[in-house]
Order: sequence, then structure tokens, then C-alpha cells
Amino acid sequence: MKNGWLLKLLFLIGISVCNSPFLYADSSAGSDLEKEGLKAYDNGDYAKAMTLYQKAVAQGNADAQRGIGNLYAGGHGVTQNYHTAMDWYLKADAQGNAKAELNIGNLYYCGNGVTQDFKEAMKWFLKASKNGNSDAQVYVGLLFEDGNGVTRDYQRAMRWFLKAANQDNAAAERNIGDLYSRGLGVTIDNKKAMQWFLKAADQGDVQAEIGIGYQYEEGLGVTKDYQEAMKWYRKADEKGNAYAEGGIGYFYEMGYGVTKDYKTAMKWFQEAAEKGDARAEMQIGYLYEMGWGVTQDNKNAVKWYRKAANQNDARAEFELGSLYQRGLGVKRDYRAAMKWYRKAADQGRVYAKLDIGGLYQYGLGVTQNYKEAMKWYQEAAAQDNAHAEYTIGYLYEKGLGVTQDYKEAMNWLLKAAAQDDADAEDEIGYFYEHSWGVTENYPEALKWHQKAADQGNSRAELDLGYYYEWGKGVSVDYSKARFWYQKAAKDGNPQGQKSYDTLQKRLTNPSQTSVDEDIKAAWEADKVGDYAHALKLYQNAAAQGNAYAEGAIGYHYDVGHGVPQDFHEAKQWYEKSAAQGEENAEMNLGNLYEMGDGVVVDYEMAKKWYRKAAANGNLEAKSRLESINGKNGSRQSVE
Repeated sequence: MKNGWLLKLLFLIGISVCNSPFLYADSSAGSDLEKEGLKAYDNGDYAKAMTLYQKAVAQGNADAQRGIGNLYAGGHGVTQNYHTAMDWYLKADAQGNAKAELNIGNLYYCGNGVTQDFKEAMKWFLKASKNGNSDAQVYVGLLFEDGNGVTRDYQRAMRWFLKAANQDNAAAERNIGDLYSRGLGVTIDNKKAMQWFLKAADQGDVQAEIGIGYQYEEGLGVTKDYQEAMKWYRKADEKGNAYAEGGIGYFYEMGYGVTKDYKTAMKWFQEAAEKGDARAEMQIGYLYEMGWGVTQDNKNAVKWYRKAANQNDARAEFELGSLYQRGLGVKRDYRAAMKWYRKAADQGRVYAKLDIGGLYQYGLGVTQNYKEAMKWYQEAAAQDNAHAEYTIGYLYEKGLGVTQDYKEAMNWLLKAAAQDDADAEDEIGYFYEHSWGVTENYPEALKWHQKAADQGNSRAELDLGYYYEWGKGVSVDYSKARFWYQKAAKDGNPQGQKSYDTLQKRLTNPSQTSVDEDIKAAWEADKVGDYAHALKLYQNAAAQGNAYAEGAIGYHYDVGHGVPQDFHEAKQWYEKSAAQGEENAEMNLGNLYEMGDGVVVDYEMAKKWYRKAAANGNLEAKSRLESINGKNGSRQSVE
């Protein structure tokens, strides 16, 4: 599944700054004592650093005051204490120390030791910027880019990044590249983005190196080149960057520029995961779920997805929800599935929105609510999700949660079909076959079924077999009918083999011809509402043991077409038909038991018949089985 390792590049100076000490000292700052303190700090000798900083502070050195603040902010050699850090930064600020002003802004930006306050952070960043601090200028740009504490303004963000870039600030150069790559405040220009990434990379900026790798991976502003991308990811990896390690693992998983190797991919993901990288944790879970390079293990998949999800990785939240819904590696729990789907949906994960819609549509872990389902499907459709568009069309077709509207249904199905959704293409075929909101047109129906079948849709393949067997929109062609029935069977639709066998029996049994003629005539009578005549013809065919005719008689009694409605009589005919494996009869028996029509409501019996119908390729039965999965037992009918 290609999601791309770097779905959204976070070319931000503060990508991990809120979890690290804020040390921006340079070799030109401060006294000899302060410089020695900084050297001790860099060597991890924090006690010595503190001693030297305190001596320098006694001489009035502002950088040393800031250095003590950094020790408290990072918890190095002392108990971490942001309040004490703030006190020392303020002392340095009183002497006009721009880097201390940056650190104060950073505490407000991250909400460390103070209530997070972007406006207060902006005040301090602007103060440091006026004192020439390029890192502070980058932060001002970021606040404008993200709209934190100010109105979002990409063009102003660009101006601040350019100010910092004029001081050769690598983070600024990288962020300028990011704005060009995403077209924020400027026209998308991947060549300019690459130029800026290269400037930052020349200064050893690891995130710029990752950005260059991504440009080569996707062919943005350069010719797509996986090996060149890998080269840049490896440069970043040399600096111990977990993001790059995960990217290298992803290349091995997908076989990009290297031989596909799941075990090597796992090794790289594990290296990144050891550094707490959520994307790598998610990918490890995915390898366990798929059994790629490891023994398939859903429990381990759950474990790794949970690790990543606890770090707010949207895809991991979705995958974890999916495992709860399917009961893989954990006990099936629709409420837990909903919880994780919602978390992922809050981050814009389109498939999570789609599955939340499904839970509401089928009443899984929630009260069945078609209107709520429609709301979520529409959110997913707003992100151009083809299956959401198809499902919205289906709800309009059936009148579920909305007024039945074939034209609106067709509009949505056509949207999905424009994205090559095979289910939508096949469904459009039914609209032309049954004249739902359109004029009956079998050749047009055949065209749409063919589109879906060309994508391997087994229901469409079965439909084509039926069209060629009975000459619907084409000349009768038993050879093609056999081909499509067998293709449907091969692609997992059990009704394909049954239809093939029935066709063979019909062609080798002359007495079957009269049965076929009765059924065809009954179809025509049903279409014009002559139910009594249709029923008589079905009875003729049923007398010859035809399963389809038996089920059709049951349906006439079920809905009261041509006879008084009689659920008991319907049930008897459905049972005769179902005994021969007729999927529609099995589906309708399930419906009788679910709704309590003529029988005591019995969800277990309903499930039994839905399972049989679903196993025979009935898609509606699969949906109904989902909708009553959480229901158990029986109750007296209210009828």
C-alpha cells in the first residue's frame, strides 16, 4: 500500500525543539569562562558546565546566565525546572541577550513551564529578531505559516524566512523550500524548492537532506530517481535521523531502487522505532499484519500500531481501529474501533471517515443511523474518495437516510465511476437494466458491467455471463456466458460455478427449454405488473424443480404480488429454493428471521441464512450480516 513515507514534510525548525534544551550558543559569544562552560556542556560534563557558568555569571556574563537556563530547561545535571530556566533567561534578557529572548519565546511556544501562548511567544521572537537573531526570525515565519497567535499569512512567513536566509540560516532555507514545494503563498515551483533544500543541505541540515530525497523519490523538480533519493536518505541516516531510517526501510519494503526485501525493511524500521519514530512503529505493525518478512502475527501488529497510535500517527490509529473492527489480534470491539477511527478522522484520514460511516450504516457498536452514516460518507467524498461516492449513491438508490432518488444516486455513482470504482460501474449497469431513473437500455448496461468486469469485479463478471446466456443487449452466446461464469468463479464468486453448471444442464436437457421460456415470460409479466400471470408461469417452472422459480414464488407471497401477502407461504417456498443453494432465497430467509415476518425474530437464524447467501456471492447478504453482527438471541415478533 503506497502511502509514501513522507506524506507531509515537516520542514520546521521546531520539529523536536519542544523536547530538547534550547542551546543556540556559538563560538563567538561570551567570555572564556562561558566558552569553557559551553565546551563542558557539549561533552556532557554538566556539573563542570554549571560551575564555569556560575563563575562567568559572577562577572556579569549574559550568555552564561542563558547557559544555566539551558541546564535547567534540559534537566542536565539538575532537576528539570522550566520556571528556574525562565528566571535565568529573563536575567540574560535584561542584558539584551537575543538568544535568551529566543528561549523565552520558545517556552511560550511549547508551553513549557508556562501556559502555551503563541501571542506571547511572538512578542519575544520579534524582540530577538530585532536584535538580529535569525532563529527567532524563523520562528516568526513559522507562526505566520501555521496561523498560531496571528492570522495565517504565507507571504509574511516567506518574508521572515528570507530575512533569516540572508544570514545563511539553514532552517530558513529549508522552510523556503517547503513553501515552494507546497505552493504556500507562492506558485508551486519544485525546482526552486530543490535549490533552497540544497542550500540548507550544504550546511548539513538533515531535514533538507530528507527533503531532497523526497524530491527525487517523487520526481518533483527533478527526474524521479530512487537511487539518488536513497543516497540522500542515507546522508541523513549518517546523522542518526530516525525519519531517514524509516524512509530507507520503506524503500526496501516497496522495492524502490533496491531489491524488495522485507527483512531488511524491518531492520531499518526497528532502528527508527528504537528512536521513537511513530511512522516506523506503524510500518512494523503493518509488516506483522501482512506477514511480510516475519511470521504473520496480528497480536504483534496490534502492539506496534498501538505504539504509533499513542504518538498520534493517523494511519496507525486507522489500522488499529480496523483490527478491532475485524477482531484480529484483539477481541472484536466496534466501540474501540470507533474510538480509533475518530482519532484518525480528526487528522483527516479519509478511510477512517469511510469506516465510521460503515459503523453507523450497519449499526455496529452504535445505534444504526443512516443520516449519520451519510454525513461521514460525504466528508470522505469531499476528499475525492471513490468508494464513499459509490456508497452515497447506494444510499440514495435504496432510500436509506435520505429520500430515494435514482437521479441523485446516478450522479454519485458516475462520480465514483470517473475514478474507476468497479462497484459503481457495475451498479450503473443495473440502473440501465432496471430503468432506475434512466430509460431501460441493455446495451448501455452491458457496457458498464463490462467496465467493472475488466477490473476483475466478480459480480460484474457474473452479470456478463447472464447477459450472454439470455441475450440481454447482445446476441445469445453460450461460449461467452461460460467464460464469464467461470471467470466469476475463479475470482471468488461461488455463484459463477453454479450458473455455469445450470447453463450446462440446461443445454444438455431439452425439457429445460420450456422452463426457461416460462421464466423469461414471467420476467416480462412482472415488469408490466401482471403478477398473477407471472406467478402462474413461475409455478410451471417450479413444478420442474427450478430453484429460481421457487424463490420467485416465495417473493410474490412475501410482498403480496398477485396473491395476498403470506409470510408463512413465502418461507416454505424460500426453503425449497434455498435447499438447492439459491442465494436470493437464502438472503430472503435471513430477512424473515431478522425482521420477524411470519416467524419469531431470531438473529442467529438470520445470520445463518445470510452467511449461506453471502458464501454464494450475495453482496446484500454480506452487508446485512455486518449490520446484525452485534445482535444475539431471539425475541417475539411485534407483528
